[in-house]
Amino acid sequence: MSATRAFMTERATFLQSLAENADDDTRRLFADWLDDHGEDERAELIRVQVELEPFRDRYGGSRATELRQREHRFRREQHWLWDMPNGWNDPQTGVSLRFRRGFPDLLRGPARSFRWFGAIRALQPTIRRVVIHWLDGWGESLAGCDGLKGIAELELACWYANADLEALARSPHLADLEVLVLWLGRQRGGRDEDLCRIAAGAHAWPRLRELVLLDLQIERDHGAEQLVEAANRQAGREIARYERADLERIPIGGALGFGFPIAGRLPDGRGVLAELEGGIYTDSHTFPSGLTVTTYDDRGAPTAEILQVKLPPALASVNRSQASNQDGRYTQHLRDAIGFEPGLIRVQPFGLGDWVSLDGFFEDWARCGYPDEPYQPDIPSCHVNGIGGSLYQYLRGEEFVVDFRSQEDRGHGKDHQERPEPSPDDSSTVNEIPF
Repeated sequence: MSATRAFMTERATFLQSLAENADDDTRRLFADWLDDHGEDERAELIRVQVELEPFRDRYGGSRATELRQREHRFRREQHWLWDMPNGWNDPQTGVSLRFRRGFPDLLRGPARSFRWFGAIRALQPTIRRVVIHWLDGWGESLAGCDGLKGIAELELACWYANADLEALARSPHLADLEVLVLWLGRQRGGRDEDLCRIAAGAHAWPRLRELVLLDLQIERDHGAEQLVEAANRQAGREIARYERADLERIPIGGALGFGFPIAGRLPDGRGVLAELEGGIYTDSHTFPSGLTVTTYDDRGAPTAEILQVKLPPALASVNRSQASNQDGRYTQHLRDAIGFEPGLIRVQPFGLGDWVSLDGFFEDWARCGYPDEPYQPDIPSCHVNGIGGSLYQYLRGEEFVVDFRSQEDRGHGKDHQERPEPSPDDSSTVNEIPF
């Protein structure tokens, strides 16, 4: 056997072992083996993500900052990603990977790209979770995909006809499924009760221990208990759990461009974002008229209270285009004026204002509950993963950290290191390929 083939065989053995027993000691042992075989970059990725995992959702400490910066370097340089089929990450496939502790953990994409699922999972046996978008009309095709074999968790992140779920409920490839997540709130094509009945009564997943009924209709006030009871009755055991969707709160821990907006908290604990307000025009120059401070509630939504903070003469006389908070002058003024303390806060995507490109939130959410139209490759779609793919980013662990560093790291005041509660998926990422 050639040295190359022996290397590939031993590596495949390691990967299969990790797929069956994914403890961190085995991962570190694999990283050592990779070092011995010249795979230093992949070994470093494993060590970085294993060390980062316990505080994946914390920001501001110097060690976490260092690890995140190293992780982001790998995001830019993907040549270390092994054994992927050619063309898998073409934008038109809609397929993406999410890494956790150094290895692919989640695979997601539209049902029409089912051919890629088997090819990718054959090469990446550590993938244990699959998220499906744009299922409407593709149920039969997906059900026959052997790339579903061995997955433990499946999330149907979209809306579709009963026939699509009925096809999956007959699939011969889902016998190892343990967790199934259904998105409720269909606007046409059937009732939520039908989905619960089909999923709970299916024979395709005999090992199912949890049926998660994810409700994106945030204001639903009734019917949840009946759905759970009906599903459990159909299954003959307690497997159903109702979950109300909670919009992912994006961590803001720094500043864009010249130091704005400025994230932090008021003395009463409310999160705030401070931005230069408007402008006074004089002889082709624009001078800020003050700082607008938007306040946020515990759920990261903007409140009706917006504070206006006047600037002292020294700051009010600075041309707006040249205003910079890199030296911390505006932060210090906020401290003096309103007791502001800089640090990490979490904000819902639609509450970020115009300074970040998430303006499509309301348009996306208006389509919540509607099945995708039949796929037509010649007609550009707003999202290759359809309506569910558009909404997924607001629900499942996307990350927007402007600056990982604490104020102390930047040399401006004390280190305000907040430890927010974990997000729904603590492997949160900016872009899902490859993290």
